[in-house]
Amino acid sequence: MFKLIISVLLKAIAFAFIFNLISGLHFTGSFWTAICYSIFFSIVAFVVRIALMASIAGFGIATAGAGAVLLIFLYLIGFWIIPAIQLEVLAWWFPKHFTVDGFGGAILGGLVLLVINAIAGGYTRKS
Repeated sequence: MFKLIISVLLKAIAFAFIFNLISGLHFTGSFWTAICYSIFFSIVAFVVRIALMASIAGFGIATAGAGAVLLIFLYLIGFWIIPAIQLEVLAWWFPKHFTVDGFGGAILGGLVLLVINAIAGGYTRKS
């Protein structure tokens, strides 16, 4: 639970302050709005992660393991692009406070979110 709270707060800081420094990402709103966006982003990320793992498992079972090797390889190569797509979707769903001008900005924002997840995960493992 502590990891989730730290992760949501760090993502809210990213939405409220860091994303405005990245070219192509624009967030307008209060810090409470940023917290709501980070909670929604965390829920979407959780659902996407479960869907990806379920599809990899299902495809692996259907192809007797041969297809899962390919999907896991593609996931390891493209794991950094998933948060960028999630940011694009978030901006498409809620354009009032968050906009993404191009995919380059979304990729940089996704990389920021990956770093935040790594920091939150590492911080809570040590404590």
